[in-house]
Amino acid sequence: MKLFCINSSAYNIARCLGYEPTKILSHGVVENIISWKLRKKNINPTIYQWDPMSNFVDKKLYPGWIGYLKKASKVYDYSKMNKKHYDKLGIEFNFLEMQTFDFNPPKYKKDIDFLFYGYITQSNRRMKVLYHLHKKYVVYSPLNDYGGEYEGKSTMLTIEKQVELIGRSKYVLDININNPGFRCNNPGRIMPAISYGGKVIAENCDEEWFNEKISKLGVEVMTYNEIMKL
Repeated sequence: MKLFCINSSAYNIARCLGYEPTKILSHGVVENIISWKLRKKNINPTIYQWDPMSNFVDKKLYPGWIGYLKKASKVYDYSKMNKKHYDKLGIEFNFLEMQTFDFNPPKYKKDIDFLFYGYITQSNRRMKVLYHLHKKYVVYSPLNDYGGEYEGKSTMLTIEKQVELIGRSKYVLDININNPGFRCNNPGRIMPAISYGGKVIAENCDEEWFNEKISKLGVEVMTYNEIMKL
């Protein structure tokens, strides 16, 4: 089976689900292009949904996305906390858990103390952590022009760049974008980081089973206040 991924994030998640992707279509955000092509060909695909559903149901972001989920032949989701939204929308909920995958990472000199790859523009709580750590450590957030070179030509890091940056970092940070209430936008960043040889510090999320799972994989799970004291 050929599996084409829309970007590097989708590639990582596919590997966490046990698939070996054939090709990455873009290192930018091309969901709208892919959705248009599927709609034009009248294809109802199987979808793996890896965002907080509250973004679409409560915050009304990307209004067309719910329509695609309703038309999909089957929808799988990364978080058990999303089930209530599927029930509300009348969509069958199917939970599919992400795992780590086998990878032999190259060796790099550890010249970065903390790496965070993810957006901070919509999350003051993420910015506060990076600003705090930057006072004492070498902090690098490549998608936000924070602490070093800016990967501004793309909205996604390439897989090769992710592997390099994780290899150069003493810790990979995972900070929730939301305050308590729905905080589990984590597996798609944490599981690949572990697989690529990274040592991860993650803010605890609202799903205790996931905190326990990643702790057993060597992740240092901390509260937001504990991270702010590093």
